[in-house]
Amino acid sequence: MRWEIRAVVENGTAEVVDFYRWLRSDEGRPEALTLESRAQADADGLMGPLEVVSLALTHAEAVANLVMLYANWRLTPGPRPTAAFTFRRAADGLSVTVDGASDEDVRRLMAVLSTPLPSPPTVPAPPSAPLP
Repeated sequence: MRWEIRAVVENGTAEVVDFYRWLRSDEGRPEALTLESRAQADADGLMGPLEVVSLALTHAEAVANLVMLYANWRLTPGPRPTAAFTFRRAADGLSVTVDGASDEDVRRLMAVLSTPLPSPPTVPAPPSAPLP
């Protein structure tokens, strides 16, 4: 499943790039991990370049690993990241915004990232034609 991660504020670009580098350095990093620059004149109403981390999570272990990597990155000694991040599922727009690595942030992130896609609506079978 494709996910995108972006900073909520314009000045969070450096932190998105830093998080991307953190993910790239881990052997258990998510699949199809890329950093994309996009125009920011989107639905958020923001202007200028936007850095977005794009990745694929294919199983429960990958979800748990991403949450652990995020929390560890936030708690690493040194200058603390200040920007809130939004994790958004590309398929249906499901998202969560977290601004730290508290137990509550980690629980919310894990809950949203592990939410299955909604089932497509069932279409009733057409009535069968009567036999002659």
